[in-house]
Amino acid sequence: MRLRDALVLFLLSLALGLSSWLLLKQKPDDTPQFVGPPRSDYQLQNFSLQSFDEHGKLAFQLEGPRLIHDDQRRSYDVDLPEFLFYTSSGGAWKANSRKAAIDIKTRKVAMRDQVHCTPVAGADRLPWVLTTEALDADPDRKTLSSELAVTLTRPGSILRGIGLTAQLDSKQFDLAAAVRGTFKANHD
Repeated sequence: MRLRDALVLFLLSLALGLSSWLLLKQKPDDTPQFVGPPRSDYQLQNFSLQSFDEHGKLAFQLEGPRLIHDDQRRSYDVDLPEFLFYTSSGGAWKANSRKAAIDIKTRKVAMRDQVHCTPVAGADRLPWVLTTEALDADPDRKTLSSELAVTLTRPGSILRGIGLTAQLDSKQFDLAAAVRGTFKANHD
């Protein structure tokens, strides 16, 4: 190899190395600044919580084994929650599920996975038992809603449907679609 060829090869290698270095230096850093899930500000173990409405009346109570405050979503995440939602007349509905999230600003509750809701004992002689996989509660408006399949059972009757709107004060349940019912006749 001649000296001139070696010099050209050296200069080309130097130019290639310099241009590669410049390209790498100009490339933005894609590595995330934070790796992993966000940490909560705090969490509670075996807790009890009371939430009051704007008039100072008890809107709901909550107990559970664990509550996690999620500052990024501005919510509380709860494992195995047990809620008591209060009506305007002082009655109560008990609801539990495997998971729940409470929006801090609106105080709306989203219960998920094996939701079970019924009036507190003594509120009705033959109370309805509501079961579904997702139930949203608005304690301020005293309403429950779901977009999934819902089953309402009572001794002697079963109602099934998809979608639900319920008024806790009036005990009025509206099933939205695919409503089917089974009623056992009274044999007196």
